Amino acid sequence: MWDFLTRLFDTSGFPPRWNCGTGWTPFLGWLHIFSDLGIWSAYLAIPCVLSFFVWRRRDLPFRTIFLLFGAFILACGTTHLLEAIIFWWPIYRFAGVVKCFTAIVSWTTVFAMVPIVPEVLQLRSPNELEREIKERKKVEAELREMQGRLEQRVAERTAELAQANTALRLEMNERSVVSDNLRKQHGWLRVTLASIADGVIATDQAGRISLMNRCAEQLTGWGSLAAAERPLEEVFQEVDADGVASEANPIRQALQAGSNNGVPRAARIRHRDGSERAIEETATPILSDADEIIGAVMVFHDISERLRAEQALRDSEQRERERASELERAVQEVRNADRRKDEFLAMLSHELRNPLAPLRNALLIVKQMQHEPETLQWAVEMMERQIENLVRLVDDLLDVSRITRGKIELKRAPIELQVLVERAVEIAKPLIDEQRHTLEIALPPTPIWLDVDAVRMAQALANVLNNAAKYTEAGGAISISAEADDQGATLRFQDNGVGIDAALLPHVFDLFTQADHSLERSKGGLGIGLTLVRSLIEMHGGSVHAYSDGLGHGSEFVIRLPRIGAPRPLPEQAALAAPAPGRRVLVVEDNVGAATILARLLQMVWSHQVEVAHDGTAAIALAQSFQPEVVLCDLGLPGISGCEVARELRKLPGGERWLLVALTGYGEEKDRAQTAAAGFDQHLVKPPGVEQLRELFIHPKINPTGAAHGESTEK
Repeated sequence: MWDFLTRLFDTSGFPPRWNCGTGWTPFLGWLHIFSDLGIWSAYLAIPCVLSFFVWRRRDLPFRTIFLLFGAFILACGTTHLLEAIIFWWPIYRFAGVVKCFTAIVSWTTVFAMVPIVPEVLQLRSPNELEREIKERKKVEAELREMQGRLEQRVAERTAELAQANTALRLEMNERSVVSDNLRKQHGWLRVTLASIADGVIATDQAGRISLMNRCAEQLTGWGSLAAAERPLEEVFQEVDADGVASEANPIRQALQAGSNNGVPRAARIRHRDGSERAIEETATPILSDADEIIGAVMVFHDISERLRAEQALRDSEQRERERASELERAVQEVRNADRRKDEFLAMLSHELRNPLAPLRNALLIVKQMQHEPETLQWAVEMMERQIENLVRLVDDLLDVSRITRGKIELKRAPIELQVLVERAVEIAKPLIDEQRHTLEIALPPTPIWLDVDAVRMAQALANVLNNAAKYTEAGGAISISAEADDQGATLRFQDNGVGIDAALLPHVFDLFTQADHSLERSKGGLGIGLTLVRSLIEMHGGSVHAYSDGLGHGSEFVIRLPRIGAPRPLPEQAALAAPAPGRRVLVVEDNVGAATILARLLQMVWSHQVEVAHDGTAAIALAQSFQPEVVLCDLGLPGISGCEVARELRKLPGGERWLLVALTGYGEEKDRAQTAAAGFDQHLVKPPGVEQLRELFIHPKINPTGAAHGESTEK
């Protein structure tokens, strides 16, 4: 993001506008500058005025359009401001982005205006409003005129009656008083109806509207004059949830029933402009002094906001329930992960103690049986096996860590499926022989070529075989079969072992998963072997699935891998060069015991001349006189580190010819990159194997004959 912003304001390659062309005069330049600044200031003022107008007029319709229009004007003004700035600061890239933003805002304004055009067209024009006002005034004038004539006639008739009969005059006076009271009550009624927040509609006995208050006008869209004497169904239109006109009519029901049930009823009505809104209504008949139905009155109010609030409350409650469910699932996942961690740590402790106990006992046997070669040889072989088990445990843990963090790199090369199977069988054969299993292999006679990392793929296949051997009772049967089609190859590993429980089957490839977590019944391992299998297979573009009919019915693992065509034959390689004896080797290790064992191994197996140093300073001094050909250097040395030792050794006379090998417990890519940068030729992870040490002494740097054979010693 920072690089993008830096490039946005980068003026490289763009001269200021004063330098663009030869026709710019001061007058012309300042004319453009002041014009652009004037336009910008005006375009800045217009949005401010619009924003103030929208802020002050809360009831203004289409507020979004005003705001978008203000943003459009402001963006246009910004482009003019940038046009003036470019005369000195040529930020053409930023100016282009602002213009692009202006275009986006402009078209957004256009697209926002299109949907509201029908609503704007539905608004009543000033002429229509003026005509309605004139009509109302005309009606009021006619009413006043009629009232004047009526009063005149009443006065004349009253005078005539007064002259005819004094008693009748008294009666008329009383009626006049009553009429005045009725007019006052009628006035108070109209004021009251206009003041309440509910809509009120009154009808006569035929269902024609005789009265509407102001709220009813707003909810229906009909004026009281326009609605007068109209059937209620024409003004008050009820619809169902789908917008279809409903036959329900509360006034009709009240007129027919002659009473009010007192229960408000929810309904939907259609406004005169076509919009719909939710209401709650109740209707009651109007009775005369003789208890005759002379009309009905309906009271209703808008409940849209209440319904929206209720829906929002229901949605909120649903979200809370979902969040609670998610939280419960997350807590359960954390508990499961914590349980698997505890099981893994217990299993790791168990698996590490398994080889350590026989190693300690074997050391006691070696000390006491030095004069019994057969017992001594048995103890040494047993220690080798247990050490291999420890190394395999650590390697599996490192492989899982690398794969889950995406740090592993595959070294693909064409190889036959049969060769891979043979290598996997060779790795798993000790466990298969130990359990006295029979192994049947059925592969197609035609070679099947794969493009895989041979070491990793053999490891994956061996893990499947080891799993079958561990979970099959002694003397069981294991079979390997393969088939191929145009797209890929399918490998099937079948056994008649303990099988897989149906509940465990979907999780058999999960990390730290084992069929039985109890240490007493454990078949060994950390529950990561099948996880490695799935990860390595999928990294090669393949798939692996496990099948079982349940406990006691054995299991089957099916691996699918993409195949390739047969590669071109390579020229026959010469035999690998054997390491030449008698090399000068300098071992730099602060652990005295480890340094001594490594030095004796190099002397006894290959007859190398070995010197040992236990810190970096002593190693540099010894190298000057010893002139080693190979330096095996630990990185964690007291005083100066192994990387500093490597840098100093490279500075010594002849140091550039020495093979420098880093010995460390860390084998990540960043660790290898660090040692390579310090000057090391090779990077070995402790403890180095005999084969790794052998390959060091056929390295092309000290054994040029090995270069012709393409020997690689990197581990």
